[in-house]
Amino acid sequence: MAIKLLEKEHTKVGMRVQDGWGNVGTIRWLGRIEKTAKPPNNDAGTYAAVEFDRAHGGWHRCDGMLSGIRYCTSPAGTVEFHKPKDALYPEMNGSGIAALRHKFGARIAHLHDEILIKFLIARKFELAKVFEMLENDLTWRAEFKPDADEYFPSEMANGYPIGFGAGTDKEGNLLYFERPGNGGHVHPKDFVKQWGVARIARWHAATMEEGRRRQLDSNYAHRRVTMVIDLSHLGDSDRGVLDFAKAIGKIDQDHYPEHLCKMYIINAPGVFSGIWRIIRVFLDDRTKAKISVVGADFKPLLLQQIEEKYLPSFAGGTDDSWLHRGGTMGGADHSRVGTSTVGIVTTSEAEASGAHA
Repeated sequence: MAIKLLEKEHTKVGMRVQDGWGNVGTIRWLGRIEKTAKPPNNDAGTYAAVEFDRAHGGWHRCDGMLSGIRYCTSPAGTVEFHKPKDALYPEMNGSGIAALRHKFGARIAHLHDEILIKFLIARKFELAKVFEMLENDLTWRAEFKPDADEYFPSEMANGYPIGFGAGTDKEGNLLYFERPGNGGHVHPKDFVKQWGVARIARWHAATMEEGRRRQLDSNYAHRRVTMVIDLSHLGDSDRGVLDFAKAIGKIDQDHYPEHLCKMYIINAPGVFSGIWRIIRVFLDDRTKAKISVVGADFKPLLLQQIEEKYLPSFAGGTDDSWLHRGGTMGGADHSRVGTSTVGIVTTSEAEASGAHA
């Protein structure tokens, strides 16, 4: 059942299709756009104007008019122009969801269809691989027990404030912000030494669960999360910091597929280039394509995805609603503490077992 890009000769107006993000829509126009008509990226070729079921305000969305030429008439924020052979697939979400529900039955009755679509996308609709990934996730959850309301000391925010903003990005995704080291207030190495990789990884998992909860509460009007991570005055790194980065990367890829829309790592110091080269090894190509690492000249890039009114003060804005919970995550019940470290592998453990990066 592996998903395959559309072939030009099999693409028709009125056809139901989906893109690589799982967005489903209908082809309203199909034809060739020459360079004189200013096609997307100035790349002439055969394009489909797809009217997607869900509208959003992303810069690449329109109402069917492109560069002053109307190709179709659709609601604002619903149409994108794509070359079918590069970006469009036959609609497959429904059959994929049905296969998963048939396979896992009551074990996934609590999961929203949007969660299942994300697992399907992560494994390119290759059902055997999707089955394996979802089985591993269910097993991990039974032992690790990630919990959005798990208790974590408020002091963790002194060295690493985190939080969800009150707004959304231009595509309707949740906004989430982090400041590792809190702008130089605490050295990352000291933060990891104080709290330990296992606790920080559980803290991160709680954050991911909070994102899921907010997506569900919106009935998936907010389908993903756009993250901004500020590395101002980050300082150097050591094995503990790398362990932390790899631990959360593994959790995200294995158990929260397609959770991320975009990640902007801003104010990245020169020392981070070495860390990033190591971290990149542990990320799949699709995840790497979502991440932008920039220095101090980051604002124009952020404004492509986020309205200025929703930028926090550390990013040149005024909206610090992300700190409304004091820069931390989790609940207030001190007895609600998780202990499992399953799936959290440190560099030393990997080397001891002979594992390869």
